[in-house]
Amino acid sequence: MLAAQQRADDAELQLQMISQQSETRTVGLESRLSELSETLGNIERLRQQDQQIIQKLRERLVQVCLMDG
Repeated sequence: MLAAQQRADDAELQLQMISQQSETRTVGLESRLSELSETLGNIERLRQQDQQIIQKLRERLVQVCLMDG
């Protein structure tokens, strides 16, 4: 009976350890996902700024060409 109880206790302890490891991993993955989401948002904001600058430069080029023409 004691051996069966010991095995049950060992299994419970192992389950708790696995559960804690999974929780730790989940927290780390959630943190990384948050970082990646923020990075992606920054990249998108910079892309939009670049597109605005490109459009302004195109408009300026047209003005310069019209003035020279």
